[in-house]
Amino acid sequence: MSMPSLDLANCVVVAQQFNPSILSEHWLAKHGLIADSPDDRNMILVPGFTRVETAGFILEARADRLQFVVRDPQAGDSPALVTETVGRIVSLLPETPYRGVGLNFHWTVVTADRDRLAGGLREMLVKQGSPIYDLFVGTDARFGAYLSKDILGLRMRVDIKPVTATRAEDGAVVEGLVYHFNFHKDVDEERAVEQIQEALALWGQALAVSQEIFSTTAGWIGNG
Repeated sequence: MSMPSLDLANCVVVAQQFNPSILSEHWLAKHGLIADSPDDRNMILVPGFTRVETAGFILEARADRLQFVVRDPQAGDSPALVTETVGRIVSLLPETPYRGVGLNFHWTVVTADRDRLAGGLREMLVKQGSPIYDLFVGTDARFGAYLSKDILGLRMRVDIKPVTATRAEDGAVVEGLVYHFNFHKDVDEERAVEQIQEALALWGQALAVSQEIFSTTAGWIGNG
């Protein structure tokens, strides 16, 4: 058994053409997006790619996207960190042809009780008597799912997959599920900055939705 974990939380702003070289150390510090002291960060700046690592986040820029990883997404200040960093970058570069924005959360839970997991996954994800069920009846069968719906004014996509790992502390083989949540919005050219900022402001709510769905549907794995 293991406690559920939030393995990744990031937001991605997609653009037709983004210029990573703009996000220089001087530019970021000038606009208050990183501290003045270079001791507080690590940076990589090469043609077509910028990466900035601080205690609170990892920022990467490529020609087609800006990606922002929050190191402690469940901290109380994570929504402000997202809006005040990514939202500010977007507002400072309004001429960029933005195309969309996504909020992403990856949750995982595993257990060493593989037999119990097999039965639980079948009960959770496959209806008995369905054509697919009859093809996967062994205890070694594993199941996943893809689901999608509109929520919070965004399109939520959930990809559920089985996962196998070796537990570091004792070498035991554990299995479980990983949930990949993506809350996406395509933006209009005329209102791109405004719509991206509106989506970023939903970070806390989207995180809460992902945690609620994950815990209510896969919590039984960690409780076994």
